[in-house]
Amino acid sequence: MNPRDPNVIKVLDIVPQKFCGDESFFRNRHIACSGGDDHDQPSSVSFVIAMQDDGPTHFLAELTTKVHERSPRPVVIAEDHRNLDQLLLDRKHGGWGLDGVWADDFHHQIRVHVAGDRDAYYRDFAGSAGDIATTIRQGWFFTGQHSAHLGEVRGTDPHGLDPRQFVICVQNHDQTGNRADGARLNHHIDAAVFRAITTLLLAAPETPLLFMGQEWAASTPFLFFTDHHDELGRQVTRGRREEFAAFEAFGDPRLRERIPDPQDRRTFEASRLRWDEMEREPHASMVRLYQRLLGVRATAAPLRESGRDTFDACALDAETIRLTREARVSGEGGARHREQLLVIARLRGEGTVVVPDAGSREWQVLLTTEDSDLAPDPMPIEISTRDRITIAFSRPGAVILRGPAFAA
Repeated sequence: MNPRDPNVIKVLDIVPQKFCGDESFFRNRHIACSGGDDHDQPSSVSFVIAMQDDGPTHFLAELTTKVHERSPRPVVIAEDHRNLDQLLLDRKHGGWGLDGVWADDFHHQIRVHVAGDRDAYYRDFAGSAGDIATTIRQGWFFTGQHSAHLGEVRGTDPHGLDPRQFVICVQNHDQTGNRADGARLNHHIDAAVFRAITTLLLAAPETPLLFMGQEWAASTPFLFFTDHHDELGRQVTRGRREEFAAFEAFGDPRLRERIPDPQDRRTFEASRLRWDEMEREPHASMVRLYQRLLGVRATAAPLRESGRDTFDACALDAETIRLTREARVSGEGGARHREQLLVIARLRGEGTVVVPDAGSREWQVLLTTEDSDLAPDPMPIEISTRDRITIAFSRPGAVILRGPAFAA
């Protein structure tokens, strides 16, 4: 955020009476507010929730109200790990009225399943296909269960919330930059797996977040880098390396010394995107996959719906997830009919799956992640829809099928 940008809404200008202009309240908190007069551009607010407010109306509720009043298309999103419905419920139902929240459980389940992460908060997640499906159905996985990592109960019931309020991802600046080597998820897994989870992400009813360079599976890392004065810089470098002492891979102090120095300009330079990668393989086909999936998301009626009765997710086996999306639309003469999409994503290994309860209707293949323009080394997915849907994967991948319209 550029504080000199005239389109920026400053927090202290919105609610000056709340803290009497005391800027110390905001020190050491990640709070950014932006918004402008362009009616085509939504305003946004993101922050880490670390605020105690004992007043009758929480500061965040006041802030959200003021942003909504001042912006034509307001979007207020919280960065918060607690899975609290209070953040998203409207004011009349006792909530604070925010428009969205980062829902990291999806990211964590995916990482455990496809990359095998187990340290720190990942130990709370099994990463099974069933748990991934549950996370998609609910928006977040923890709804009041005990967290071994936190040592306390985490989460609330999300069923009264719109799935679009959950912002999900498979990587972001925190999850990448906080890794010792700044490695992106696509650096740890095969491209076929990355295409499969990308399809699941962009077909889910939640709001997807894409991290810069993700759309072409960038080869560059995103390292933690800083530009502090010498004394503070030395403390940051030391602290950065000490925080990894609890990780099995960095138990040896000599290994921690190899973690890139945040203060070294080479750390920053190594994190720069190489934009020319998009023009060559294996990156160019990944860009086309993202373009195709985003096109389907924008135009297919079932992917524009978000009601909790318009989608379902389940595990077909230990490695395969079925996501069903549905929409009720009006046809000629006002007749109502239903349209349905099926997304079948296999996250590991080869295998054949049969899709139950898909009926005998004719299904159209919208795309597969092994289409010749979407994979540099395609291994076609065999699909039979004659009597029942049977899909044979030679490796991880995903398929999107569209069923014919039928009476609502």
